[in-house]
Amino acid sequence: DVWIAVAILALGANACYFAGPIAETYLCWFGLRRNIVRSVLFVGGTVFAGLLAYAMLQMPQVAMMVGG
Repeated sequence: DVWIAVAILALGANACYFAGPIAETYLCWFGLRRNIVRSVLFVGGTVFAGLLAYAMLQMPQVAMMVGG
């Protein structure tokens, strides 16, 4: 069960990682400045990852799997 969860989370992480360049490309096509778009996406992705990590640590079943 743990390895299935790890595989699903890894696929989700890769999808999120790939979404950044796609979003940047489309937003730049709409005329937004690349530097601003890149900065906003970076900060937004970092905050999202931090909140997701915090939420995962707050779930007792996840802490039990990780901590043994």
